[in-house]
Amino acid sequence: MKDREELVDEAAGAMGDLLTLMYGLLVIGAVISALGIVNTLAMSVAERTREIGVLRALGMDRTGIRRMIRLESVTVAAFGTLLGLASGLFGAWAVGSLANGAMARYSLALPWGTLLLVCLVSLVIGAVAAAVPARRAAALSPLEAVAET
Repeated sequence: MKDREELVDEAAGAMGDLLTLMYGLLVIGAVISALGIVNTLAMSVAERTREIGVLRALGMDRTGIRRMIRLESVTVAAFGTLLGLASGLFGAWAVGSLANGAMARYSLALPWGTLLLVCLVSLVIGAVAAAVPARRAAALSPLEAVAET
């Protein structure tokens, strides 16, 4: 028969494994979202070639174009992160409210540091994902871009 300490250690080990699995899924989701952002920005740059050409012809330099594309990418990443966090927190609250009736001492404790780290990492991933599309957009010649049909 196990004493209380052994039961707590056993439950902590199972929860640690589950937490590791969840972090693994989070990393896979981040990679997939970065690829989605790169794809979306690449299509955006291809579709807005004339707009980028006009901006360059009006005086925006290559750095400004790269900054604009990076800002778009960070905005997409921020909205995706906020939507994911809101739905995840709502799901945790909903499951927690169900568990509250079954377990007397249950309380929802949010890992604020980890949530903040996830937000920051997602913004960095968004900025890094914009590197290739931003370089492509900045390399466009203004005259060739405006003349393209």
